Amino acid sequence: MAFVILAYAAGEDYVTTLRNSALTLMSVGWLGAIVSYGAGCYRGRKQERADDLVRS
Repeated sequence: MAFVILAYAAGEDYVTTLRNSALTLMSVGWLGAIVSYGAGCYRGRKQERADDLVRS
């Protein structure tokens, strides 16, 4: 959630100032959010598989 807030705040700053540094920060924020989401999904599926093996 922190990465999404960072990206939103940087995007708002970019719209008001049109500075490239804000655009870069916004890109880093969205990239971080996507990577965090992907890692969470991967770990969640890995845990589900482990739980299924234990139940069988």
